[in-house]
Amino acid sequence: MNPANPAGCESTPPLAEAIASHRFVAGMKPEYLKKLQAVAMFKYFDPREIVFREGEPANRFYLICHGKIALESKGIRESSPLVQFIGKDEVLGWSWLF
Repeated sequence: MNPANPAGCESTPPLAEAIASHRFVAGMKPEYLKKLQAVAMFKYFDPREIVFREGEPANRFYLICHGKIALESKGIRESSPLVQFIGKDEVLGWSWLF
């Protein structure tokens, strides 16, 4: 599978275009948008794949273009309670930026 064009995403736009059209960057100054585009990459996650775990070092964030992610909290029991779903045009992991 080509990570720049994951299965089911045959119409994935070029990376710079995908970033520029995401609502998270709406109104961002062009020089900051270019910096973001220079270090960005497409990343496909398989269903049920863990993106990161609570408490791990935070070193990136994700602009969600397709699908949805279940955000769970580390529980005291074996199961992790669902906090929310994050979907298309939303952001995951942004809090470490500030």
